[in-house]
Amino acid sequence: MEITQILDKVYVLNPGYVMRNDITRAVLATRDNSSYHSLDVNDVSTILHPAFAVLLSFFDGSRTLKDTLNEVSSYFNISFEGALKTVSKLIDNKSGVAVEYDGHFFYLPQNVLVEKKAERTECYSPGDFKIKTEVDLEHERLNKPIYASFLVSNRCVTDCIYCYADKRRIYDCTIPFQRILELIEEAKSIGIISFDIQGGELFLYKDWDKLLTALYGAGYSVYISTKYPLSAWEIERLKATGTKEIQISLDSIYGNDLMTNLKVGPGYRDRILKSIDLLDKAGIRIKIKGVITGPIFNLNKIEDYINYFDKYANVEVVELTAPSHSLYKTAAEFSYYRLSEEQLSALSELAEREKGRHHFELRTDIPSREEGLSDEEKKKSFYARSSCSGNMSSFMILPDGNVTYCEETYFNPNLMLGNILNSSIMDVWNSERARNLFYLPKSIFPKESPCATCREFEDCRYSKGICWVDVMAAYGEDKWLYPTPDCPYAPVPLNDIKVW
Repeated sequence: MEITQILDKVYVLNPGYVMRNDITRAVLATRDNSSYHSLDVNDVSTILHPAFAVLLSFFDGSRTLKDTLNEVSSYFNISFEGALKTVSKLIDNKSGVAVEYDGHFFYLPQNVLVEKKAERTECYSPGDFKIKTEVDLEHERLNKPIYASFLVSNRCVTDCIYCYADKRRIYDCTIPFQRILELIEEAKSIGIISFDIQGGELFLYKDWDKLLTALYGAGYSVYISTKYPLSAWEIERLKATGTKEIQISLDSIYGNDLMTNLKVGPGYRDRILKSIDLLDKAGIRIKIKGVITGPIFNLNKIEDYINYFDKYANVEVVELTAPSHSLYKTAAEFSYYRLSEEQLSALSELAEREKGRHHFELRTDIPSREEGLSDEEKKKSFYARSSCSGNMSSFMILPDGNVTYCEETYFNPNLMLGNILNSSIMDVWNSERARNLFYLPKSIFPKESPCATCREFEDCRYSKGICWVDVMAAYGEDKWLYPTPDCPYAPVPLNDIKVW
């Protein structure tokens, strides 16, 4: 980087990232994905020394890099050159950066500081990150959550053969709407970055338009995913809420395939395609996502599916994905709807050939399977895994007011954190129940679980955590205290939950 060429440029904290005071430290995290549309950022939540958050707060886009560094050097009583040396690592950095401050190490993601292209929607002052306690960069669980999700119901208009939802009992929302409004207000006041809606089907909730209006009014960008065929009148209601984009989950453009995959009636295909047509004409941005299962796999039909969306100006993304194992489906059912290794390879090759031929972005979401790894390689891969955000930085509100880890743990009583009908978000988050679930003592693990005698127990469980859904899918819901199947010490899974 040529320093003299950048001093007169204006740099800003990437609009795709936000910072929060977390009482004993600061947090830098990614905005919800609707808000950082087209920004080159990592999906990340990382703990910062508050001094570094103060440093980044100066990059509000109001002055040149030279003037900003002069302010930084004056505030911290360091030389201009010292400030420049620290900051230069964070300007258009193409990969993550490990940073040391006052004997503490922490991580910053890619593209922290970027040249200003537009105004930031949120700016900070150094006073925002003053803390009154000793700095804590050791504990991973946040003092205040930053991501929230709300499951309005688990009722759907389809009955997908690969369904990931727990539908052993149907729950409709019984939380009074006034209480939902209070929760949105509290979420905003404590600095929750994203308040997302999960389903079940949003459009089967009677107050869906009021809910969207309230969330947009609080500044949240809601990610809507649906299989519901919207009518012209419903799309007018949708636009009136302020909705700008939506995902239509559509596995095929062929009626028989949809009847196979989704167990819908023969008229569903025409209604959902009409809905896409109306959404396009209404000017709402559209993402199409298709789950390609074994029973409907046909390369010619998939190519037709991709080409079909060329006629829609507002279709911005078409994504093809493979079904993974559902906790709520049997091994035999997974064997029926999964894709073979050959089919997955063919799907990836087709998508690669088609990329760049359409006005929309064509994506694939097909995880790779690591096989033939040595014990050391398995261990390295496991410790490089992504963190589980459930009960670490995020939580899920269920239709009856109970709070759980994530959208796939659903109604499992072992993983309930509390209930928000008569308790605040922070009361639930700081409850003994929630904290004890995150810091489960080794003593409660059954002796048949390798976790009970693992020397790396605390480093594993209390840092990145584990995916409870993978554990229960691999070993059964009664074995929830087993290790995740990716753990190098895990027993052979009872169920094969890998995509291939």
